[in-house]
Amino acid sequence: MLTVSRKLLSTVLFLIIGAGLSSAEPQRYQFIDLSAAGGQRTSNVYDFNSSGVSAGYIAAGSNFRAATWGPAGLQVLDRSTENSFAFSINDRGQTVGRLGNQPALWENGNVGRYLKTPDEAPGVAFKINNHGWTVGSYLHNQRETAALWIGDVMPYPLGALSADAISAAISVNDSGLIVGNSQVPCLDKSLLLRGFVWTGGHMFDLGAPAGMATSLAADVNDRGQIAATAIVDASDCQLYATEARAALFENGKWTVLPDLSKYSGSQALSINKHGAIVGSLFSFFGEPVSSFLFQDGQIYDLKDLIDDLNPEHQLLAGQVIDDEGRIAGRFVDNSFWIYAERAYLLVPKPTR
Repeated sequence: MLTVSRKLLSTVLFLIIGAGLSSAEPQRYQFIDLSAAGGQRTSNVYDFNSSGVSAGYIAAGSNFRAATWGPAGLQVLDRSTENSFAFSINDRGQTVGRLGNQPALWENGNVGRYLKTPDEAPGVAFKINNHGWTVGSYLHNQRETAALWIGDVMPYPLGALSADAISAAISVNDSGLIVGNSQVPCLDKSLLLRGFVWTGGHMFDLGAPAGMATSLAADVNDRGQIAATAIVDASDCQLYATEARAALFENGKWTVLPDLSKYSGSQALSINKHGAIVGSLFSFFGEPVSSFLFQDGQIYDLKDLIDDLNPEHQLLAGQVIDDEGRIAGRFVDNSFWIYAERAYLLVPKPTR
């Protein structure tokens, strides 16, 4: 069954177009193991800001800690007894995520606070834009509901695509365009997730590419381009990785990204201002086994763009790509007998 990232399905609670690059000369990258910076074995990265500071989490004993990586190295944002995760960071250094079962915001170093929810309802914050708008979801009328926080106030519920359905807002750009996923009816009494865009106070169904069953939104850039995943077949109202195809939604039209023949499916996770998309590639067993980059109409297996990559390092997902072409995600070192996913950073090498 489709193993989707936390960005796509909170219900089970990232085309570098480089200057002068052509499809015949894809960007090359330097690989950096971010987990080595803090001596941590388990870690993950979900977002960047324009200063190159990334947000994610590390494992600390039996807990997970929200953390950032930047020029000053690793910074642990929370040291409470609860698990915490950082999912997004903006250019002001404001970081949002989850602390325990509550949506949280860290700013001014590592000062964290809960985002308000009615009656302290559980929730999660997935993305913060450069104006401080934060989107995510919280438990509203016993259902997970897409939400928008603006300032230190109660969230604004964004609603859902159908009555009595759950929803979650996943990303917001600096124009206030919000994307996420909501349930829609499937067959007689079942429900299926579908991507949405929220603008001007209204939620709109993204639909799906022609001939496909549904779509899942992951990210939106400041041009309004949406990185998503289309599902080829969901006749039984289930989502399978082998039926998933990374896709782009732009100006009301869908483009399904090209396939890489040795993989059975793909999942888009992030898009930068140039329209560059990164994500995961799936095996024929439905497991994430590599990362991809889509640029200039071409799709690349990210491991093929890294010089001197340790053959034991398996890139599971490109989680995020920033406007400078830096990519971060998660990988596993297969030389370890204990399976542990770790954060990586790919830095573009200077072009000749």
